[in-house]
Order: sequence, then structure tokens, then C-alpha cells
Amino acid sequence: LLERTTATQVVVLSTAMVYGARPDNPVPLTEDAEVRPNRGCRFALARAELERAADDLRRRRPGVRVAVLRPSVCTAGTEERDWLERSAWHARSVRHQGTERLGQFLHVEDLARAIEFARRSGLDGVFNVAPDGWLSERDQLELVGAGRPPRLDPIVSRWLSRTRWSVGAAST
Repeated sequence: LLERTTATQVVVLSTAMVYGARPDNPVPLTEDAEVRPNRGCRFALARAELERAADDLRRRRPGVRVAVLRPSVCTAGTEERDWLERSAWHARSVRHQGTERLGQFLHVEDLARAIEFARRSGLDGVFNVAPDGWLSERDQLELVGAGRPPRLDPIVSRWLSRTRWSVGAAST
């Protein structure tokens, strides 16, 4: 599709997951951060490849503006409470070097506005799309009314995550 486009403005929807979940990532992540998706996450790897193709289009076709948008985790609102609750519990059980996991959740309508803004404004480059600030684990749990989950050993937590993924009980 990118090869055959005659458009002068292209908006590519990527994901913040292209940065990878790494304990040494700066907080907050900026667009200058290195793209290094986790090898086990096919979705993030595919988006990183899409970004490379978009960058190639920009280099080969002068005058074409290519906006790459990297949204944080999107939510449509209260109907996704179960998903948010599972995410909050999971964030609490998986830790890197004892640090708290922070979360950003972007409403899907805000993402739609960002896409339209990029198109109308003729943006060119890479842009993170995320709310200001983030939610602590405690904030995430309070939003869904969850109690304090048990702490899991990292080995048990990884096994649980892989098992949930393999049976389709986890989305990412």
C-alpha cells in the first residue's frame, strides 16, 4: 500500500509498544527513544517494520509527508473495566527491579482526534500520542475497585502470563 500510494500525506498508526517493555526505558518515553520491540511480541515487531517502511517512503519520495503516530494503550471507556482490571492486576504482579509499573490509557476518541489532526495539519515525523502523566498501580487498582492483589514470584508471574496468553485469556 505504501509503495503504490500517490498521496502527499500519509498517517501511519503504530504503537508505543515499539519501544519495548524494558526496565531501562526513560520515563517519560520521548519520540527520540530507541525502537526496540520485544522479540516475543509479534504485534510490536510488525508495527516497527511498518514504521521502517514508512520511513523508507519518506526518503524515496521527497515531498510526501509521513506522520507516524505511536499511541499508548487505548480504551473506549467504562465497558472495558474487565480488561483494565486484568491489566492493573497484571501490572502489580510483574515487576522490573522492584519498581512500580506506571500506566497510560488513551481514550479511543482522543486517538481519532490525533489521527485527524495529523492528516489536516500535514504532520511529518514520529509522534507519541498519550495523555499527560500516568497512573500508578494503586491508581489503576482503585479505578477498577480491585483490592490489593497478591505479589507473585517473578517465575510464577511469567508462567502465568504465558499460560494466559496461550489460552487466549490475555490480549498482549
